[in-house]
Amino acid sequence: MAQKYYLVSDLHMGGDGRLQHCDYATEFIAFLKGLENEDPETELLIVGDTFGFWELTSVHGTEKLEHIVKAHQDIFDQLRVTGARIKVTMMVGNHDYDLACDPVYGHKLRSYNIHLDTSAGPAGTRISAGATGSRTFAQSAQCRSPTGSCRTTSTGR
Repeated sequence: MAQKYYLVSDLHMGGDGRLQHCDYATEFIAFLKGLENEDPETELLIVGDTFGFWELTSVHGTEKLEHIVKAHQDIFDQLRVTGARIKVTMMVGNHDYDLACDPVYGHKLRSYNIHLDTSAGPAGTRISAGATGSRTFAQSAQCRSPTGSCRTTSTGR
């Protein structure tokens, strides 16, 4: 059976003041709920900049994650449920690089069924996102062969 992947990036949850607002919460939670119907071999990869640690200056250290989770508890509660059904892996981006610097982050994220991957990945592996003028919540890639040929589809708005 082929493994199926869903990719999301640049959620930028967190920040001071108005930056804490998450205008996509309803749609993202619905997307996560939909993943509960996927095969257990499915994996959600959150490929960087999940958090806006740079933009959050009123809280310091690992307290930043707790502050963001509290502000977006509905999203994290759904990640916990979805992560009980499929694997949820979070990778580090430049706006949340602190995740790679303290193992406390990994422990806290595991309580929401999120696996924190702080490795750079295999040599030559690169995932990038481009501006398309609209927010894309997911890109799924279903690999058809061990050589890596994949079919991709995008969903979102």
